[in-house]
Amino acid sequence: MKVVAAWVAFFALILWIAIGNPLNTIATVAYPKSAAPWENVVAFYYPDKTDLTRGTQNREITSLEACRTWIVTTAARSNDPAMLTTDYECGIGCKRVAGTYECRTTVK
Repeated sequence: MKVVAAWVAFFALILWIAIGNPLNTIATVAYPKSAAPWENVVAFYYPDKTDLTRGTQNREITSLEACRTWIVTTAARSNDPAMLTTDYECGIGCKRVAGTYECRTTVK
């Protein structure tokens, strides 16, 4: 019985590697609200928090701290340093899909 269980586990692992996303799963478990060392971070800044369809992205961000710094700087340049009328998100593990971004998670 142990041999059968081992083979089932082995084939399940191979299937997960073949059609799943092991790095994404590991990142979700090990880094639920932060970026894993292999993940990218994208900053999303919205000049009008009531209209999240308009915004600016920065894909050259290296960490959550850098995302938040870029957001603060961008909000100050937009004359809203307290972010009363603007909004933002830091996307973690983002991929470009059909002209938009699909991220593993987003945080403030």
